[in-house]
Amino acid sequence: MQKCGRVADIRQMDNYTDNKEWVVLIVEDSPVLRRMLEVTVEPLGVAVDHAISVREAKQQIARREPDIILLDLGLPDGSGTDVLDWLADEGLDDVRVVVASGVSDWDVVERALDAGGVGYLRKPYKPQDVRDLVSRLISIGQRASA
Repeated sequence: MQKCGRVADIRQMDNYTDNKEWVVLIVEDSPVLRRMLEVTVEPLGVAVDHAISVREAKQQIARREPDIILLDLGLPDGSGTDVLDWLADEGLDDVRVVVASGVSDWDVVERALDAGGVGYLRKPYKPQDVRDLVSRLISIGQRASA
């Protein structure tokens, strides 16, 4: 009987990490891409927040700290690297940021990755690539917290 109790305890611990509600912040000024990203990651069981600018991204992060940010580098009021710099200034180094850009200038992408980005998506990207990347980041995070 005690053995069954231990199995149940282990299952409860596993469910705790599996059921953590992950928050994904999508920072994208294009309504079409923003919606595509949302319907791509929602089936992973994550909560989704949105922002269309650097200013809105900072507000959303202050309101509810995301676990993962899908960050467009080209925003109407600045660059996605401004968000990365702000995250570092605020000490939010554990937020996983995936930068996305249609820019073919590798220096811009390299700067974003050096500033804290953990991945890069080149536009146009496939929904499956986004889903796979976010799923991997969640899986890595679950293993790290176990």
